[in-house]
Amino acid sequence: MIPSGRDLPPGGASARLRAGTAAAINIGASAAVFVVLWELAVRLFAMPAYMLPGPLRVAETLWARRDYLLMHAGVTALET
Repeated sequence: MIPSGRDLPPGGASARLRAGTAAAINIGASAAVFVVLWELAVRLFAMPAYMLPGPLRVAETLWARRDYLLMHAGVTALET
């Protein structure tokens, strides 16, 4: 759906760009806070990795197994 003029922030394209940039920064900051709180919770409560791995461990595992994951992601993409 194409937004009508009343749905857009006043001030033209530059105002829309600023609003979009602010929204992207808010989303990024919220994601960063979530990841930090997740890591802190895992460390403070000494959670076993099989129960709740921390985000650093998840990222390390994703990177270490990227070939395997990409191969299977490709198969899944072809099948859907």
